[in-house]
Amino acid sequence: MPAVRCPVLIGRRRELAALRSGLVAAQGGHGTAIALLGAAGIGKSFFDVTSRTLLQRSVDDDVLARVFGVQEGLAMAALAVGSVLAPVLVAWLGVDATFMIAGLSLPLVALIVVRRVRSVDREAALSDPADVALLRQTPIFGPLGLASIERVARNLIPIEVASGDIVIREGEEGDRFYVIRTGAVEVSRRGDPLAKLGAGDFFGEIALLRDVPRTATVVATGPTSLRALERSQFLAAVTGSPAGAVALGEEMDRRIGEHGS
Repeated sequence: MPAVRCPVLIGRRRELAALRSGLVAAQGGHGTAIALLGAAGIGKSFFDVTSRTLLQRSVDDDVLARVFGVQEGLAMAALAVGSVLAPVLVAWLGVDATFMIAGLSLPLVALIVVRRVRSVDREAALSDPADVALLRQTPIFGPLGLASIERVARNLIPIEVASGDIVIREGEEGDRFYVIRTGAVEVSRRGDPLAKLGAGDFFGEIALLRDVPRTATVVATGPTSLRALERSQFLAAVTGSPAGAVALGEEMDRRIGEHGS
């Protein structure tokens, strides 16, 4: 399933209004079918994107691919049923009556399910737009599609640390990846300073990717706001995208070249 890409929808609070707009735009009467053909195509595309975005926000990542598979299967089944039913209705009721039935069917279905869709829309997990913007600025997440970045942002764990707090310690097992939202940290190895990182920088990826103990110690140099991502979610995000994997490999090569393994 290709990633859904629609910058207008990223960070949008609610998808139901857009979903409703897509349904309405996709409708057309018999007499205006040609004039509204372009609008219907746009409405159908918008409906597809909003419905998939809503699914991405409502379903756990572990089962998302299966849910998309079920959605596609149902869509193909409905298309097959419609293809068989349409000529039968035309032969039985005529063209005008068939168009009328087709034009009224989707609004009727929308009325039946609107309460349930509205409930799902309210309960959908939303990502902080600031966290989405933060991830888009990082070299390893920047190449990912917007929908993928939004999904990663929903899994971020906010962590606040004070000046002098140790975020990760050299030699310990790696369990999280970190991005700095505000503040700064100092990276050291065996007591020797290696680098100072600020807002938008990240750390902790080497231990997760190589499955080795932490290769450095990271200490906050002032009040710092971090966003953490659990190991499994980080690996799934960066290895599931060829562009992300390439960007991550280049960044690791750069850091290893500067500071050693």
